[in-house]
Amino acid sequence: MKTLITIVLALSFSQFFVSVTFAQSQNEESNQAGLHKRILFVGNSFSFYNNGVHNHLGNLLRVNDEWVRGQHRFRLLTLSGGHVYEQLETIETHLTTHDRGYTAVVIQGHSNEPLLENKKERFEEGLTSAVRIIREKGVEPIVFMTWAYKESDGMIEALTQAYQKMGAKLDIAIVPVGLAFAKANQQLPDIELYSPDISGIVETSDPAKFTFREDVKHPSVAGTYLAALVFYSFLFEASPVGIPYYAGLSKSSAEQLQALSWNLVSDYLASKH
Repeated sequence: MKTLITIVLALSFSQFFVSVTFAQSQNEESNQAGLHKRILFVGNSFSFYNNGVHNHLGNLLRVNDEWVRGQHRFRLLTLSGGHVYEQLETIETHLTTHDRGYTAVVIQGHSNEPLLENKKERFEEGLTSAVRIIREKGVEPIVFMTWAYKESDGMIEALTQAYQKMGAKLDIAIVPVGLAFAKANQQLPDIELYSPDISGIVETSDPAKFTFREDVKHPSVAGTYLAALVFYSFLFEASPVGIPYYAGLSKSSAEQLQALSWNLVSDYLASKH
C-alpha cells in the first residue's frame, strides 16, 4: 500500500508542476515571485491558526535579515470556515478603501470547497471572480493550495486535480502547500502536522477526557510552519534551509521541514525554467 501511495503522489507532484508551469508561462505580465513584499492573505482557519501563516513567513524573513521595515507588509484577512465566494466583497472593499500597495493577494478557500458536488461549482465561480477583482486592482492573485485531512483516502489526489484545473484555466500561480503536507506525512511521520478539534468531554470521567471531531484537518504549529516554509520557498525562490527560526519546534524537526519544503518547491522551479 505504501508503494502505491508513493507512486500516486509522485504522479500528482509531476502533473501539478506541469500544469502550474504552463499557467505561469502564459502570463507574461505576472510579477516575479521574489518581488512580492506586500502581501494580503485572505482565507479562513487554515491561514489563521497558530498566530497566522503570514506571521511565520514574516519571522523567517526577519530572522534571516531580509525584512525591510517600511517595504515589507504581510496582512491577514480571514473568516472562520469561510469559502472563496464569501470573501469576494471583503477583498474588493479592502483593496479599494485600504491602498496598502499590495503586490499580491493570496487566496485560500475552504478545505473541501473544490471537492464536494454542492460546493465545487461555486468554488470555481468564486475563485474566477476573486482573480478578476484582484487583477483589476493591479495586484497579482496567488492561490493557496490546501491540504488533505488526516487519514483521508484520495483527498490529496482530488485536491491536486481541482487546483490543476483552476491554475490552467485562470493562468494563476498556485502554492503547493497541500502537496508538502502529503510529502511530509509520508516521509516524516513522526512530525505531527495536524491538531484535532474537540467536540466535547466525557462528563463521567475525572479528570475530564475529551472527544474529538471525526475530521482532523486543522494545522498544528508544525503544519503552519511547513506552510510558511513553502510560501517562503515559492515566493522568494530561495531555500529556507538553515534559517534559525523554528516556531517553537525542535531544531531537528524544523530543519527536516525546511529541507522538504525546498526540495518540493525547487522541483517546481526547475520545471518552470
